[in-house]
Amino acid sequence: MEQHRGHTAAPGGSTSAKVRSAACPAGGPSLKAPEHSFPAAGLDASGALGGLIADGARAVAITGDSAGGNLALALLSSATAWTPANRKRIVGAVVQSPVTDLTPSGASWADRAQVDPFFLKDQA
Repeated sequence: MEQHRGHTAAPGGSTSAKVRSAACPAGGPSLKAPEHSFPAAGLDASGALGGLIADGARAVAITGDSAGGNLALALLSSATAWTPANRKRIVGAVVQSPVTDLTPSGASWADRAQVDPFFLKDQA
């Protein structure tokens, strides 16, 4: 997950923010498929978020790209189960090319085909 260190280090370096990457929770390797099946990646993401909250983070932004974007959206969708105080800590989210349509049937596959930085319709 070295390719993601720049994405996560830059925001923390330019602010007083703590940065924790679900790609490498607590500095260890992530539990990725196919070696680790569902729900391992979601548990990693939940653990990273839980660790930030346990460390006293007051404001958390969740980000992800590609499959990580889907994972970020899944983590956010679980917010209904969080306590109101913890829900308030989520201040934003950025997802880039999240994998949400595995059938390539949505309009964005055609509308965004020329500018999507990750996917071509042929890859789906």
